[in-house]
Amino acid sequence: MPYQDESGEIITTRRQIIRRYVRSPTGLWLNLVSASPLDSLLLIFIRVKQRWIWASYLRCIQVFRIVFIFKYFNLKYERLNVNMVLQKMSSTITYFALFTHTAACIWFLIGKYDPDKNTWVYQNNKTDAKRVYTYVFQYNSPYILSIYYICSLMSTVGPMAIPLTTLPELLFTIIIMLFVKPITALFIGEVSATIASSTYTLVNKDYDTSILKIYMQNDRVSPPLISKVINYVKMLWVLGRGTQFPDFLKTAPRYLSEEFKVTAYGMHVIKAPVFKGCDSDFLRQVITYLKRFTFFPGNFIAYKGEVNNRMYFIHQGSIEVVTMEGSIEYLHEILYERDIFGVTQGLENGKPHQYTYKAVTVVIILALKFTDWQHLCAFFPKSREKIFRQLANLNL
Repeated sequence: MPYQDESGEIITTRRQIIRRYVRSPTGLWLNLVSASPLDSLLLIFIRVKQRWIWASYLRCIQVFRIVFIFKYFNLKYERLNVNMVLQKMSSTITYFALFTHTAACIWFLIGKYDPDKNTWVYQNNKTDAKRVYTYVFQYNSPYILSIYYICSLMSTVGPMAIPLTTLPELLFTIIIMLFVKPITALFIGEVSATIASSTYTLVNKDYDTSILKIYMQNDRVSPPLISKVINYVKMLWVLGRGTQFPDFLKTAPRYLSEEFKVTAYGMHVIKAPVFKGCDSDFLRQVITYLKRFTFFPGNFIAYKGEVNNRMYFIHQGSIEVVTMEGSIEYLHEILYERDIFGVTQGLENGKPHQYTYKAVTVVIILALKFTDWQHLCAFFPKSREKIFRQLANLNL
């Protein structure tokens, strides 16, 4: 597969990839050594005593393939658009399980090959008055008992049910206690960090909301307005989990942001009657000035008499067109997705809105402010003439 060399260049040439694979210590030679069938050949062709035990030892060379597990997780960490929390938890649990299994196997081998056969492997469920230690386990499985002993050493929460009777057992236990305690602490730290990273966005959002609330309180904003603002922030979080308009698109090169907005929102402007027949380059640049807003049921997009030089395109949701007299609302019309309103107000300075616009559902609005793109008209005079001629014909 392609790889990145020391200078950062991506190498895709097959010959260079093969050469790197052959020369790498974790490439061809590791595959050949770890995949060699010496254990199977021993069982088939050699008839010796305890050949199954020797075959098991020869099978241990496959442990070298653990390198591929490390390489797999390293490659996963370098990729984009993957669930990093899941990958981190998977790698941490895998490494911890491998270490526990390896330590348990070593502990069993130390007890199994004691010359005096005075270890827990041989003395389990035996009673002898001359012996100092008595081992009694109802479940006589050496591997399970070894796992239990290692977990007890690592966590120090289980009883030390296997006394130490030989020097190798004592030395092994000392090594485990000296070196594994930090590993256990690292494991706990990794799990805690992974859990914290899964809630990182929520914690940041909560912190920003708290700062906003304190700021409004310090500026003596009325409590009802503070409550309204905080509720809006909370609803934004529920709607998008912090994935509103990405910051990257605000700082991206212009050609990328243009292409994104034209693809995502362009049809609203291109198919609008007032922009019909305009120059494509002009429309492409106008589209880049669209600003995306989210409104929730009951929110007001614009009020009657408001002057904001904006026209609005409904990208998603529905809106009521109303007039208000005191506490009474009079419904005139309901606008739906891909409808447009405020055209005259968005093309003529100082023109107030004639109605109040109220969100019925969750609404995504694209607002286009005339003063933002007005300068383009000087470079596209024909498009400007078409816009205002078509505006006059619409009788808005």
